[in-house]
Amino acid sequence: CVFKNLDDGTVFVVHELGKDGSFRSLRERRSNRTVTAAEFERISGSSPFIREMMRRVDDSSDEPSTPEKSAAGRARRRRRRRFGWLRRLGIGACVVDAEDDDEANSTSSSSCRSCAGKPGKAVDRVKVRPYKKRSKELSAVYKGQEIRAHKGAIVAMKFSSDGQYLATGGEDGVVRVWRVVEGERPDELDFAEDDPSCVFFTVNENSELAPVNSSEGTKSKQDKSSKGQADPACVVIPHRTFALSQVPVHEFYGHDDAILDLSWSKNGDLISASMDKTARLWRVGCNSCLKVFYHNNYVTCVQFHPTSDNYFISGCIDGLVRIWDVRKCLVVDWANSKEIITAVCYRPDGKV
Repeated sequence: CVFKNLDDGTVFVVHELGKDGSFRSLRERRSNRTVTAAEFERISGSSPFIREMMRRVDDSSDEPSTPEKSAAGRARRRRRRRFGWLRRLGIGACVVDAEDDDEANSTSSSSCRSCAGKPGKAVDRVKVRPYKKRSKELSAVYKGQEIRAHKGAIVAMKFSSDGQYLATGGEDGVVRVWRVVEGERPDELDFAEDDPSCVFFTVNENSELAPVNSSEGTKSKQDKSSKGQADPACVVIPHRTFALSQVPVHEFYGHDDAILDLSWSKNGDLISASMDKTARLWRVGCNSCLKVFYHNNYVTCVQFHPTSDNYFISGCIDGLVRIWDVRKCLVVDWANSKEIITAVCYRPDGKV
C-alpha cells in the first residue's frame, strides 16, 4: 500500500503490519525515514476538518463496549476505519496542514511575491514529476505568488466564469473573493538561467514564438546538461501573467464550520457548501448572505446549472443529490445514491 502527499510529492510505503492488519509503521521512500502509524496519522489527519469528517464514521461504527474489548483494541479499530475513510474520500495523505507556525507568521495575509524577479533574484521553480503517466503534462512550473489567505487548510478554490474573480474557502468557514489582475511580463533571463536543460521561448502579443537570447556561458551550460537528453523540456514564457489582488475584494461570513466546495453562476452569484449542513448564496458587493439552503448533514459539493442560474445541485453525506430552485429556496428534485456523495457535476448541456 502506497500513500503520496500530492503537496510535496512525498511517498510513504507500508513498512510493518500488525497481526490485526493495522499499520504499525511506514517508510518514506526518498529519505528511508520510518514513521509510526500515529505519526503518519498526525501528518495526514491532523486537520480539524478531516477529524470532523471522520467523527461520523466513529460514531456510527462503534460497537457497545464489553469487558473483553480493551481501549487499545478500540483505538486500533478507529485507526483502521480512519484510514479507510480517508482512502474512500480520495484524501489519503493529500491534505496536509501547515504545522510550521513560524513560516505562517513570517508571511502576512497581504504578502505577494512575483516570479517576475529582478536582476540577481532567483526564480522559484516547482519540481514537476509525472505520476502514473507516460509523459509530463507540464514542462515547467514557477511559483508566481504566495498569499496567506486563510487560517487552516484551504479546501476549495473556484474561478468565476468570466475569469475576473477567484473564490476560496476552507477550515475557517470564511469565503474570500480575490480579484484577478494582469501582471508584468517575467524576466526571460532569470528563467533561462534557472534551468539550462530547458529550451526557452518568448511569445509576443501576436502569439509569435522567439527563442530567448542567452549568454555564451548559459549556452555552454545548456549544451553540457543536454547531453543524454533526447527530449529537453520546452518552456514558453507568456506575454502576459496574472496574479491575485493582495487583499480580498470581499469576505463573506455566515458559515459555522469548514467550507468544502464553491460554485459560480454565469451572472456572478456564488454558492458555498459547508460542514455546518448548509449551502449559502452570496453576491459580490452584498455583505449579507442572500439565501440559506438547509441539509441533513455535511454538504460536500455544489454546482450551478450550466444553462440556468435559478438551479443548482448539491451532494451530501446523507447520500442525497438535491436539485434546488434558488428563488423559491426549495428542493424540486432529488435522487438517493445510498452512499456518501463527495462530488457532483453537470454535463455542459445541463441534461445529465
